[in-house]
Amino acid sequence: MRLIAVLLIATAATPALAQSEQPGRENAPAGNSFSGLPPGVRTMLTPPPGFSPARAFQGWRNEGRSSWIEVNEISVPLAGVLPDFDRAALAGRHQYVLESRQVQVSGRTAVMISAVERARGITWEHWILVMGNDCGSVVITAVYPQAYADQLRYKLKTALLSTTWIPSGRRCAPPERPPARRQPPTELRTDS
Repeated sequence: MRLIAVLLIATAATPALAQSEQPGRENAPAGNSFSGLPPGVRTMLTPPPGFSPARAFQGWRNEGRSSWIEVNEISVPLAGVLPDFDRAALAGRHQYVLESRQVQVSGRTAVMISAVERARGITWEHWILVMGNDCGSVVITAVYPQAYADQLRYKLKTALLSTTWIPSGRRCAPPERPPARRQPPTELRTDS
């Protein structure tokens, strides 16, 4: 659940990514493969022209169009991720679904969602691709201002549909349990 919460926060805050980069990611991998992911899992896609590797997240950015593609691979089974991308869940994050349908991507059934969101006075359009298996999931989100929809909508949808996901051939490990929650002390300790 903790991984899903992190993913949801990142997806819900995506317009903020257009504004800033996080320091310390200068050596982040570029191009079509990423490190730091679950062992043996890889996602590849071809971004549209004008997109370059991002430093603050795994994916690509188009600075001139305030647009990006973010790739999230997580060790949570698809069945545990899909409920977070239904109409009600997205509406709870102020993303309103225009269309949601099953598509074939990388030889498997995936869910492709078109959504819209209004943040900081800008209307943002989203393409969200969700796919996975019993071992893990991939969520790829393309976000762009509606002002550039005519230039980017089809190109970003095509990029997401070009995704190749090569899951690990290994057996699924049991899901990671989140760390136990620490309870605050009932009294303050003072050192005399």
